[in-house]
Amino acid sequence: MRFADIIIKVMGLLAVGMILSLSLNAVLWADDFHIRISLGESGMLGFMLKQYHSWDGRFISLNAVVQLLLLQGPPALAAGAWSMMFLLSAALMLRIFYVETGLTWQPGAALLPLAGLFSLLWLGFSPLLAETLYWITGGIYTMSLAMSMAFIWMVIRSSDNPSRAAMLAGFLLSIFCGMAGVIVGFPLLVFLFLRMLPGHPKGRLSFLLLLALGLTAGILINLLAPGNYRRAAVLSTSFVWDMGQMALNFMKISYRYLSFSLPAIGAALLAAVLLPRGHYPAHSNSPSLSSAFGLRRLLEESRWFVVAFSGILPMLVIPDFAGGRTSIFFMAYLFLGIWITGSRLMLILRANPLFSFLLNTRLKQLGLLLLFICVTAISVVHFSTAASIRRQVVQREAILYQLAGTTDTVWVKPVLVDKVPFSVFFLDLKDADYAKYYGFSSIRTDSTGVHEWPDYYLSPRWGLAD
Repeated sequence: MRFADIIIKVMGLLAVGMILSLSLNAVLWADDFHIRISLGESGMLGFMLKQYHSWDGRFISLNAVVQLLLLQGPPALAAGAWSMMFLLSAALMLRIFYVETGLTWQPGAALLPLAGLFSLLWLGFSPLLAETLYWITGGIYTMSLAMSMAFIWMVIRSSDNPSRAAMLAGFLLSIFCGMAGVIVGFPLLVFLFLRMLPGHPKGRLSFLLLLALGLTAGILINLLAPGNYRRAAVLSTSFVWDMGQMALNFMKISYRYLSFSLPAIGAALLAAVLLPRGHYPAHSNSPSLSSAFGLRRLLEESRWFVVAFSGILPMLVIPDFAGGRTSIFFMAYLFLGIWITGSRLMLILRANPLFSFLLNTRLKQLGLLLLFICVTAISVVHFSTAASIRRQVVQREAILYQLAGTTDTVWVKPVLVDKVPFSVFFLDLKDADYAKYYGFSSIRTDSTGVHEWPDYYLSPRWGLAD
């Protein structure tokens, strides 16, 4: 192994390690306090059933079970688990890419592409990371993403006559994906439908129908939850059934999701240039437009974009729920579509002498090295800021525990940070749950300088209200 290869792999591992290490600075924010309080009052099963009937159908899903178990432990453990789910999603997307493009899979050479893809996904999904990776409550979306990629990988790799054990495992996974939410299950249903169109053998078709049945059952369990409708009423959100308004909502949500996805689009284009490693046996002798972008090929690859935009359809009747976190699935399918299609474009361009020079192995290695250096530098800066926030939170928390039971109201100084990086979820002192969690009726913040702080965090009267 050449020295340059070793340096690139070491930098790749360092970049991945730094991304994962950011979870060490995770702390409780916002809904984390409410859920911990509710778990203490109702127990895990009681809380799940209560939420299913009063707030959200997802709370009886496998994702919710994992989320609630993690919320009872250290925040760093939960954020670490979500980070590993994100890494698993990257690994599954890499395997999907190899199958879809016809590249020969080389297990011994998978480390570098995986590190590169994980780094690009971390940058590309930057608008969502704080809420889906390093926030304990929001990490449930990252687990749903990993389950979706596992489902797709299972479908494209399944044999024409799967065993009973494989069919049972696939059926259970499809139910779990459906129960994770309609925004998770519906795009997978569309993916299955598109897989049926070319005409697979009967054994495969029966398996796909079984998976579709499982997804539908899971979606219905989630969709029919009384909590979904009560939540909409509490949030003063009405369902939209007018076709004209739904068409307008589709354009608005598409624009919103595409705005969130701009970094992911750029990352996917970089992935098409930097990451393909292996051979294209089907096209290696004739890298032409007709071979790489024939009608059938275009129809096959366009399905990723169809699946991406199909995830918007469930949001048309209740567009207020189409926020940043829900776009993570749209981003993933869009990323796959651009990456796969872009890699075929690279196949054509490498026949041109100019692009052949630009796309040679040495320049790819240099590009990967620069990517790893940039990701490592960015994550180091983020780690420093996140550690400062965590240090302030932990010190303030220790004093709040000391004051619990001595007063009803306490003054605290907000956590101070110059600029919150995209990997840090920061929502200090959101609501009354924060006060209740620490045993107070009210926690008031003061950032005006009226109070003189003896230790940076609490008022001169040991935090007691004036």
